[in-house]
Amino acid sequence: MYDPANKRLCFNSDGKFRILMISDFHAGSRRKGFEDGNPYSPKVREAVEALVNNTSPDFVMVGGDQCIGHSPEYLYNAMTDIMAPVIERGIPWAHVYGNHDREMAMTTSEQENIYETVPLCLSKRGPEDIFGVCNFVLPVYDKKGERPAYNLFALDSNR
Repeated sequence: MYDPANKRLCFNSDGKFRILMISDFHAGSRRKGFEDGNPYSPKVREAVEALVNNTSPDFVMVGGDQCIGHSPEYLYNAMTDIMAPVIERGIPWAHVYGNHDREMAMTTSEQENIYETVPLCLSKRGPEDIFGVCNFVLPVYDKKGERPAYNLFALDSNR
């Protein structure tokens, strides 16, 4: 469950918190066969939608290798499109970088500036004293939303 007023992840009233973990979209521009200007297959979004429909998650974690860093506008539009089944249902999500996300036209630091503007993305830059860009902890609060009951740690793999 997500408490948008307090921007908190919370266990449901039944005491459960379901996480959907997805990764490796590999939706980069070097793919051949996408001459229509869309360098990722529509099957990526379809797969995300099927997974969300079949699991009813409270939170979605994207585990790296999105590979969509062509330009700020493209990254924003692609992630908004791919994650639309998640965003439309009001499900918060976050991401980390995988070994291939550094192969795109933008640095992960530049990519992070964009990710943090995509609706319901809870990913965070920092901290500065840890190597990598996207290292953060997301607390999951008890079902009353009063105290942290669990922590989700996200670490940049740094290739």
